Amino acid sequence: MLSGHPSRISILIASGRMERGEIFSLSFHCFFHNNSRIHWLIDSMGVTRIGSITNKPSGANARWPTPLSPLMPMTEISYRDADPKSDFEFGRTLHHSAYKDVVCRQFGSWDESIQDGFFKEGWNRAPHKVILVDDVPVGIYSIAVKSDHVFFSELQILPEYQGKGLGSKIVEEQMKHAKTLDLPLRLQVLRENKAQELYLRLGFIVIGTTDLHVKMEWRR
Repeated sequence: MLSGHPSRISILIASGRMERGEIFSLSFHCFFHNNSRIHWLIDSMGVTRIGSITNKPSGANARWPTPLSPLMPMTEISYRDADPKSDFEFGRTLHHSAYKDVVCRQFGSWDESIQDGFFKEGWNRAPHKVILVDDVPVGIYSIAVKSDHVFFSELQILPEYQGKGLGSKIVEEQMKHAKTLDLPLRLQVLRENKAQELYLRLGFIVIGTTDLHVKMEWRR
């Protein structure tokens, strides 16, 4: 089943929505050292996992291949209001996975308890939207409409879904929303956050800096 491909994960699933007992094979490229996230994804789709086979590359020159985009086989993107209680743990886990690398680059270390506090403060301060890919939660964002601008206060996407065009799509949607309101769209990012490269490509400009953040704005 692996056909000589050292890092292919092949998962056979059967969906209760399928008639006559059809069985479909889904194949994923994966750069993880285990397939727990793949199992989580399959389980979240509401299907029964029949079995899985995992091989890791070996040898001095072995490399993990570039993974296929998770959005390629599953492209329905939707949103729902985040529930402050039931989505809290997902939001906290997402916050930490999305911010850990940038926080370590900018501040040199990661303190879980301090970050828990930052997350809780932001979570309680404003309502959030959960980003879904085929009904699977993959991110969160938050928007606030002010008198003179729209503030894009949060955009967090699971690391394995970053760099696939999902972030660009969401930002462009908010740009269109701000345009209909005839207001500029503003945001801020940590100085070491590489997401500012995306915002610059989409037409944002830097309008100010602080010791910690880069402030950016987009106008129609």
